[in-house]
Amino acid sequence: MRSATARIVVAVVVALGCAASPVLARPAGPGPAASAGARSEVRTAASESTPHGRLPDGVAALLAQLDTASWRRLTVQHNGRRKPMDTFAREQVRGLLGTESYARQDPLALYLWMLFARDQAAHVDMVRVRNLKLLELLGLDRRSPYTSFAAIADNEAFARERDRLHRMAAGMVLGPNQSAIVRLGNRAWLFEHLEDELRMVPPPADAGDDRWLPVFATHGVQHAPALAALWSETATLRNRVAEAFEARDATAANEALRQLAQRVAAVQGAAAMPASLAAAEVWMNRFHPLGWAWKLLAVAALAFGASLLGYRRGWYPVAVGALVLGTLLAAGGLAVRTAIVRRAPVANIYEAVVFATFASVVVGSIFELR
Repeated sequence: MRSATARIVVAVVVALGCAASPVLARPAGPGPAASAGARSEVRTAASESTPHGRLPDGVAALLAQLDTASWRRLTVQHNGRRKPMDTFAREQVRGLLGTESYARQDPLALYLWMLFARDQAAHVDMVRVRNLKLLELLGLDRRSPYTSFAAIADNEAFARERDRLHRMAAGMVLGPNQSAIVRLGNRAWLFEHLEDELRMVPPPADAGDDRWLPVFATHGVQHAPALAALWSETATLRNRVAEAFEARDATAANEALRQLAQRVAAVQGAAAMPASLAAAEVWMNRFHPLGWAWKLLAVAALAFGASLLGYRRGWYPVAVGALVLGTLLAAGGLAVRTAIVRRAPVANIYEAVVFATFASVVVGSIFELR
């Protein structure tokens, strides 16, 4: 029994490093490299206790009153697949700020504010700069390393260096400082093109392209004159939402958002993501079963270690219970993730390592409990 326990401890410890990855914890988000890059240089003050972790007066109250239910499961085509708006908003906020939230706000509500009140959001110091070269380039003090997207866009020195690096980037390896500048430039670009990324309109049958169209894209009218009325209507509703946001009128904002969501849902029709899969992905985003599995496996590893060291015999059933629950949660999470993305989580070496580690834990559990 002790030798079997030792084997399973090794398997669980290996699982801890892999289960903590974004591939497990965020089944529909960007890959590990993108997430690591977002966290390495640009972060936000996520707590309202810090000076830069606040929103303008009245905005937090407005976002708290937003009814986002009609938007949460709408379909967006992004990064090669259809996904619910809830996932898309989390990815966009993380891509902009390096974290899924700011000032403890719901990611979807925060994204809608940045989308419809972009001029106001642009002047909020939400972006934290950690790289010393960037601090110097942006004229920031290390004691107050926060800036806004408007300040980044207006900084000529940063723009010159960013453009120079973009011209040089092809075929060359960038250093840490250069990479930090390019990444920050990419975030600034994303902020300026939020509407272009919001692709919620399926293409016409004769478009010859399966890429969806932006919901507010007037430049896409040439694809089909019949869609001109749609874009005119969505533009009108967008303006109504923007005016309600500016006036801090939650009732008007909710009504305009509801009408816009209904119009988009009607256009998507059968092309929308299946409701059951959208609901499952929203559930994954909120509950994070794979994150809880990681925590339970950590408890199992510690409890098995205590049991092996002979501290208390009572640690053994705790370890087994945590191991079984963690394995079941991981199995359920992986099954839901496979259904969502319509493929097994073994598309690359990174995912294969995660899946192989999970399989090792399952096999170890069987040997331990038989």
